Amino acid sequence: MNATLPPPRASARAVLRFALRRVMLDRRRQGEIMADRQPLNATFFAFRKRERGGVLLRTTLAFAALSLAAIALFAWLNWRGVVDYINWAMALGQVAETADPKDPSAVFGAMMPPASVLSVFAGYFLFLIVF
Repeated sequence: MNATLPPPRASARAVLRFALRRVMLDRRRQGEIMADRQPLNATFFAFRKRERGGVLLRTTLAFAALSLAAIALFAWLNWRGVVDYINWAMALGQVAETADPKDPSAVFGAMMPPASVLSVFAGYFLFLIVF
C-alpha cells in the first residue's frame, strides 16, 4: 500500500483514501489485523487482553452501592408509613378479636388504614422506577 502524501490540491476523496490507507498501514504494522497473522498467532490474538481489568467488578460494586442507597432512601422516606401499617394491622387484629361475630359492622371502623400507609404504595411505584 502506498502511504505517500496526497498532492497539495487534492480532492476530498483523495484525502480520505490517503487517510484510510494510512490507518490500515498503521494497524498492519501494529499487528491488529487478524488476516496478517499466522493461524497460531490468530488464536493467541483472540485471547489477548485489550481492556483494563476489573471493569465488571467496578460496575457491579457501583450498582450495589447505588441499590443500597436507593433502598435506604426508600426506607427513610417511608419509615413512618411502615410503622403505622404495623400498628394498624395490630389494632385491626385486636378489634377483630374482641368484636362480636354476629355484628359485622364492628370491624369496619378499624378497617381504614392511616394515610401514611397509603403513601407507601405510591412510594413503592417510585422505587420501582429506580430499578
